[in-house]
Amino acid sequence: MISADDVRFDYGDGLVLDGVAITARPGCVLGLVGPNGSGKSTLLRVLYGALRARGGAVLIDEQPIAELSTRQIALRTSVVVQEAPPEIPLTVFDLVLLGRSIRRSAFAAYQPEDRAAAERACTRSAWRRWRTGRSGGCRGASANGC
Repeated sequence: MISADDVRFDYGDGLVLDGVAITARPGCVLGLVGPNGSGKSTLLRVLYGALRARGGAVLIDEQPIAELSTRQIALRTSVVVQEAPPEIPLTVFDLVLLGRSIRRSAFAAYQPEDRAAAERACTRSAWRRWRTGRSGGCRGASANGC
């Protein structure tokens, strides 16, 4: 579970997030809706640790994100950023499988359990063409559970 309470963030020229509270529970779908520039992407970056909140609390599995190492965060979250180049010919399954990289050494091949975990995650997602669909077709989507 990822949660935030009273989160604040600014880029130096005014608040972008001010008092945001949100909880994303396992197995549930959560949507962030708002106009361009309203802070949706900033909030996501704060929730997965790419940006540090200026105030409030962000918790992953009830632990403050500031106390977690980058590796610990990577083992508990999965993110597919919108800014990924669309010309990289990866299927959704390939991208989800890349999320398993944190669980193996740098040059080790994926094991059958890695492929099985990626398949389970893809099967649980709403993206029906995950075996053949290209990642650009579901920009910003993420299959958790790897």
